[in-house]
Amino acid sequence: MQTKNPRQPKPSAKRGGHVERRRGLVLDDFLTEISHMRRDFQLIVPQFGLKEMQQYPRAREALEMLIRSTMDRHGTDICSKREPLLSEIAADVYLEPIVTQAYSGWRISPTRIGQSLEKLLEVSLQTLSQLPKRYPKPDYSPRKPRLVASHLGKVGEEASVLFQKAEVLDRVRAYFADNSEDRARLLRIAEEMRWAADALNATFTKTRVVKSQIKANPQIRFALYIAGWFEASTGRQQYEPLETLVTAAFSAAGRQTPKWAGRLALEMHLERRRRERHAARIFTPKAATAPLPTTGDTY
Repeated sequence: MQTKNPRQPKPSAKRGGHVERRRGLVLDDFLTEISHMRRDFQLIVPQFGLKEMQQYPRAREALEMLIRSTMDRHGTDICSKREPLLSEIAADVYLEPIVTQAYSGWRISPTRIGQSLEKLLEVSLQTLSQLPKRYPKPDYSPRKPRLVASHLGKVGEEASVLFQKAEVLDRVRAYFADNSEDRARLLRIAEEMRWAADALNATFTKTRVVKSQIKANPQIRFALYIAGWFEASTGRQQYEPLETLVTAAFSAAGRQTPKWAGRLALEMHLERRRRERHAARIFTPKAATAPLPTTGDTY
């Protein structure tokens, strides 16, 4: 849903405090994350956009503040690979190609930077408010690999018996008379199946995978990704304006605003602690035994 808005944020002429200038903001990762979330959860085209979100109090001010802060920090050095989401803004959204050893893409036209960041925020907030509260259960059973290994072993034994019969061998030699490599390959199939069965059994008997104990709400995960991205792009934490925009997005979507929307700073703190503890479990299994921190209604 494309939103036409003549008011485009510009870099602020007066900045409150020192803002460290950084060069080379790349939008690709954010765009890819949005695309993956919409694809993985099969989200439909939203029927609301910034126009509806801005009806929420202070939503427009929060939006402009995030965009201005990003432009203050990076100026006009903002780039992206060609992406349909940005291309629909205008034909001249891309100014010139950029090719370096580290990156190749397109510099966003200075006159379109505000619109590009606005589009990025619009689609990310639409996506966030459409996400479910839980990830779908994985379609996997630990018994499945063992069943497959058992089938492979049985078929391998049957093939071994089959290829010992004279008539079968005569037919194989006749069919592959001019292709000794394929004939040998077929006659090895029994051995290969038995090997595959043994290998699969050994794989699941003698290995252990540390499963993630973090069963997160996908809404929170994506909200924290957005918060982290804007913290990096602006050089400071932006929880307050993002909380306003998250609430505005859920309101525009006609959904009840979740409780976590008003405590992004706390959720970010807990998420970082969970990641630290999870990393400790992977690399030093005996180092972490205490339960992971959580909030009552989140996980």
